[in-house]
Amino acid sequence: MVAFLESFSKFTVFIFFTIIFWLTFPPTYVLVTPLYLYRLIVKWVARRRHPEWVGMMNVRDVFVSEDMRNPKGLTSTVSLILVLKGVPNYTELRKSFTEKVLLQPDKLGELAYEKFHYYSEDWMGFPFWKHEENFSLEQHIRPCEETLGRKETTERDLMEIMGPLTTKLFMPKTSPWEMIIVENYKPATLPCKDKGKIPIYCFSNNNNNNNNNDNPDDNKNARPQVSEEDRFAVIFRFHHTLCDGFSVAKLIVENFSGQPKQNTPRAPREKIPFWKSVLLFMDCFIQVGIAHFKLLILDYDFNRWHVPLGKLTGKWNTFMTDPIPFELAREASRRSGVATTSVLFGAIAGGIRRFWKLNDKSGSDMPKLMRGLFALPMRGHPLDGLVNHWTFANVPLPLKYPDVQKRLEKINRNFEQLKKSAVPGMVWAFTPLYMAVPRWLINLWGANRMTTVTLSNFPGPRKACLLFERWPVEDTWYWLPRLRGNASMHMAILTYNGSIRITVAADKYVLESKQAQKLAQCIQEEMYSFQDLPTRKELEIEIE
Repeated sequence: MVAFLESFSKFTVFIFFTIIFWLTFPPTYVLVTPLYLYRLIVKWVARRRHPEWVGMMNVRDVFVSEDMRNPKGLTSTVSLILVLKGVPNYTELRKSFTEKVLLQPDKLGELAYEKFHYYSEDWMGFPFWKHEENFSLEQHIRPCEETLGRKETTERDLMEIMGPLTTKLFMPKTSPWEMIIVENYKPATLPCKDKGKIPIYCFSNNNNNNNNNDNPDDNKNARPQVSEEDRFAVIFRFHHTLCDGFSVAKLIVENFSGQPKQNTPRAPREKIPFWKSVLLFMDCFIQVGIAHFKLLILDYDFNRWHVPLGKLTGKWNTFMTDPIPFELAREASRRSGVATTSVLFGAIAGGIRRFWKLNDKSGSDMPKLMRGLFALPMRGHPLDGLVNHWTFANVPLPLKYPDVQKRLEKINRNFEQLKKSAVPGMVWAFTPLYMAVPRWLINLWGANRMTTVTLSNFPGPRKACLLFERWPVEDTWYWLPRLRGNASMHMAILTYNGSIRITVAADKYVLESKQAQKLAQCIQEEMYSFQDLPTRKELEIEIE
């Protein structure tokens, strides 16, 4: 399809899809109008027959809600890990959560985090929020069942636990969130070679009792060194219907840590002049046709990792890089002349390329690019409470360029084009139209069937935090499955206190455990390879 369209001029393709859109969209909208009226009727009836219910779910929450009772497991659950120094005190944790979160008022004096008491159920084809009847923090903040009785839980153990836990269904009629405490957590240290060069991605090998090879340069057999200081890990697991990443950032920095608002990572909030808003609207109106078909048809990925939904197991292997100094990414940005975000996604693209070359020496099977559905915050994100206030676009990761500099420049151009693209605004504007229909119709058209991966990049707190002003947060990262659709893996970037963690969650049909581990290692190696990038001045000297 793409090759065929490339034979025509861009203007011809633009005109063709614009005409097709305006010939098909208005009639389709007219056809589903009775369903919008049905929604209003259901909402009106529910208010009168069930006044005890909270109300119908917001359309932006609906977008990630289809998996709530999926027998294959959840696909839209965020698992945020906090590694803390000290020993957990469950009484203090629950008391602090009540005081600093559940009882906190918003600007209107209402409870800002009342949504932590909600769960959802479908009625007459639509999801409704309801109050959890027997709400108990003992149920939501509790020890990790998988690690009870263990003398220690290593980083490797945690990753083995997180695979099934990431997709595990929440208890019926309970709010879809929990804070699971992993006691006696022992994180791996970072054995390095060449003083700060590539850290070896190092795991314990609990299944190989005869392994006596402690060479840190042998990744397969290396054993992690652990600190004797007491630590525990908190797995803050919540369903995406409750909120997005920026809501959680505010929660962690301000409520959990008691830091001032200026330390909270912010979504774009700058005011746009009226004339510029008009121009943006007109631009979106003009591009909406080609943007629609690009997002829904043209951006389809063809590679061996992009498989039909029926083949995916819904079971995940979860791995991650070691903490990578953020200064390394900033220095690579300076050397290459691209944005830091482009460097981070360049590491992912280069890591995928490295992994692919290891498994296919000829490179004949490697796609030229791999697309990822990339979540973006929208302007004016509310700062109180739990909300979903985000949009998305497809981001291509170029794999065909063997030259690192060219690959980074291509990614940088892609992100520059994304800033001017109509797609994020179009998705935001059309979400109410697509998500305000009954569940059965949403399941037909409301899924990502185009991209191989889903991507997220989140700037976490720049300074170290204290959980409830008591336990120092030493490290943090998160995993997220594929969201809606048949993406076979998710890759997430989180920065915290001067370091970066990049995580990989891969469906077991696509990558086995060792392969997923190797992919994470390849991404890390690619990031550290940026230390050898020549500066632009050095490149100019070479050319001369």
